[in-house]
Amino acid sequence: MDRIGGKIEEYETSVCLRSIMVEWRKVKREFYATGENALQARIFKNNGFLTVQNEYVEEVVFGRQRGREIQERCRDVMVENLVTGRGCISKDNSVIVLRTRLNMAEYFKLREQVERILHEFVIWGSTGKKTGDFNTEERKWKW
Repeated sequence: MDRIGGKIEEYETSVCLRSIMVEWRKVKREFYATGENALQARIFKNNGFLTVQNEYVEEVVFGRQRGREIQERCRDVMVENLVTGRGCISKDNSVIVLRTRLNMAEYFKLREQVERILHEFVIWGSTGKKTGDFNTEERKWKW
């Protein structure tokens, strides 16, 4: 789910596909805002977490060039891997999780983006069922 879609500009040549992707992003953002589902989402290359400037998190934190360079190393990092309590993990732990070096400017940008995601989707998100709740609940009906 996290990898489906992209920036809207990528779909300018197909009006139909562009409309589908716009609606898909809305669905994804609503899903992330429900039941802390954003914590289980991939943080990088995820159009559900685009900034108001329409940039991916890795573009904001690392810049476009470096973001592309470390993309493979960081592709499976989930939001929850970068969170402790209600904030971002330490710089040293971030280096371990991301498997790449971070300068202080990059760490501060990462921390800012993690906190933005937490505030936008987790802290102010609606209370609903998390995806894991459906796997553990006993069904009340039988087929």
